[in-house]
Amino acid sequence: MSVEDKVLERVKKMLALGNDAGATEGERETALRMAYNLLAKYNLSLSDLPEDQSNEVRERQDTVISADRWARSLAHAVAKLFFCRYFYQRTGTSGKDKHCFVGRQSNVNTARYMTEYLIKSVKREATTRYSSPTSPHGRSFCVGTVDSIRKRVEEMVKTDTESTPGTALVLASLHQREEDANNKWLEQAGTTLTTGKSRADNSLCEPVRSMTAVTTARPCLSTSKWAPAPTA
Repeated sequence: MSVEDKVLERVKKMLALGNDAGATEGERETALRMAYNLLAKYNLSLSDLPEDQSNEVRERQDTVISADRWARSLAHAVAKLFFCRYFYQRTGTSGKDKHCFVGRQSNVNTARYMTEYLIKSVKREATTRYSSPTSPHGRSFCVGTVDSIRKRVEEMVKTDTESTPGTALVLASLHQREEDANNKWLEQAGTTLTTGKSRADNSLCEPVRSMTAVTTARPCLSTSKWAPAPTA
């Protein structure tokens, strides 16, 4: 099992109890914090290596799940926390969007898995409380819950990890480097992004992007680190 797979397996074990029992807001926050502490430590260890020795591939992973705007906002926040770039693509199927993540393999694995877990968890709790996540009260609950998660993510990004005091500034620099690298990867892949259209609950959502021009044919670079994403 690769190091990247081991990271994801540890995250899955953290989430297993919540998936089985139906996570509450506090349990979702704990899962986010624990996964972030683990992944931040791993990314910091990679940043200490010379560039030619840090050979973990950068890639794109997609998941087809809820098309709710709050779900896109949630995916965007999770991607930011886990050093990834996020955008979405409409599938043409009612209630389903393709949520896309770009980053190092371990980061996109975690961001995708965590997004799926959180969306299902929020919908499950909305159903328990209000019969359906699409009812007026259920939808309001989902939007409000995601807004709280987004604010918590902002706090986590700006503070030290629990296991490594004094890392806030280092992590801020790491987030920026990963953002730049992910943007470069998208450029090399020939993917063009555009800002998505606003809706009624836009005030609760961070700007997310809709992919309107997908990957075009580009030659592969000599190193796998910048290999283009597969055509959508």
